[in-house]
Amino acid sequence: GIYSMSGWFSLLFWRSWKWMLRIFTGQCELQRICQRETYLPQRSSRIAGSLKASRSEALRTISRDGSGDCQPEDALQTILRVKKINKDKDPSFIVRLNPCLMQVISLNVLKSEIEKMRTEIYSQENTEHEQMLMKLWSLLMPHVALESRITKKWGQIGFQGTDPATDFRGMGLLGLQCLVYFAETYNDKARKVLSNSQHPSKGYPYAITGINLTSILVTWLNNGTMDYYYYTIAQDREAVTLMDFLEAYCYITYNFNQFWFDSKPDNVMSFPRIKDQFSTELKKELCERPVSIKLSLS
Repeated sequence: GIYSMSGWFSLLFWRSWKWMLRIFTGQCELQRICQRETYLPQRSSRIAGSLKASRSEALRTISRDGSGDCQPEDALQTILRVKKINKDKDPSFIVRLNPCLMQVISLNVLKSEIEKMRTEIYSQENTEHEQMLMKLWSLLMPHVALESRITKKWGQIGFQGTDPATDFRGMGLLGLQCLVYFAETYNDKARKVLSNSQHPSKGYPYAITGINLTSILVTWLNNGTMDYYYYTIAQDREAVTLMDFLEAYCYITYNFNQFWFDSKPDNVMSFPRIKDQFSTELKKELCERPVSIKLSLS
């Protein structure tokens, strides 16, 4: 229809414009980005966008390969070959492009790693899974013993039923990993948040909330909302890591607790509304350029 025709003309104009710029400047889009963008997060973001939109399948693969097989040096050589760039004529291009490739590729690896954890189903038959779950209990409730594995006591830390395994279905082992990381790394803060969540009339389910917040972070990671943020916090060390995701989880869990009580909920039925308000406000901050927020409690 009209919209698809309009999109076709826009694409044609954009590609024609890029071709003319290449003729006039003697540089491809990647070279122009590296020459113009001095701020690494912005440069990485634009490099990623250019690779993703490339007509070359080899370049598009660099923008999405999270297998860990794609190394920055290999990606660089592919770009030089596909774009027919003489690195001796433009040595600054290599210097400026390398850190961008490290960021883009490490973020792809993180996305792949997170998805693998999310799709790993919690199993009571898996000893490591069970040990992690019991570790969560001991970190949050060190003075309370569990008389059995299946018990209503799990409700005290915000699980829905007598067996927490059923609550991890949406986020898999990732949901548990996030809960344990917060409880282990920031134990005082985690126990404070748990205590607040147990308020008799204005409380909320701690563990279920944590799994919900993990889901928000996964969505933002996969749809690109947090790409610029991760490029920003990793600019001094270039690579994005799993620790960055886990630290972000701790930050939003701790701050959601404050947001919840500041919102003066009537009861737990206010949860969907307040969660949506919280995520909307946080997303706005993440979309600021440059990003000023740092999702970390350390």
